[in-house]
Amino acid sequence: MHPQRVTPFGAKLRCGVLLPAVLIVASLLLVLAARLLPWWQLLPLMFGWILVIGYLLRQSGMLAAPLQGFRVEARGRLAIQLQDGAWLAAHLLSASTAFIWLVSLKMIDETGRHHQLLVWRSTVDAETHRALRVYVQWSRDTATPVADSTRSN
Repeated sequence: MHPQRVTPFGAKLRCGVLLPAVLIVASLLLVLAARLLPWWQLLPLMFGWILVIGYLLRQSGMLAAPLQGFRVEARGRLAIQLQDGAWLAAHLLSASTAFIWLVSLKMIDETGRHHQLLVWRSTVDAETHRALRVYVQWSRDTATPVADSTRSN
């Protein structure tokens, strides 16, 4: 993707239906597993599941997330919107992935802090999600490698 040819796009994340649906199905499977396991083996599994749900909701922008949105400017620069509404320039890391239902943005900002944002298909409009998937797939060649981004400043 040539940086001068990127059509600007972005979105503020909204609560979608896909992540809650996935969590409900997985929770039902946990309930089925609970019937097969003794209660002392189930406690760590349930505790871990609660932590996973909290992490997914937070990284998806549904539960007091530090990131509220994103935008890609005309030259291909990525910016993220913080919880207070401020925008911060970020660089895409090569560990970012794009699937048809989910885009995982792994970024590093100007101060060296790492951020992750999970963008589910139902949290943005279809055209924005498609543009983000294409942006991540085509930007991998120029993305900052994870190993280089972990150097101490």
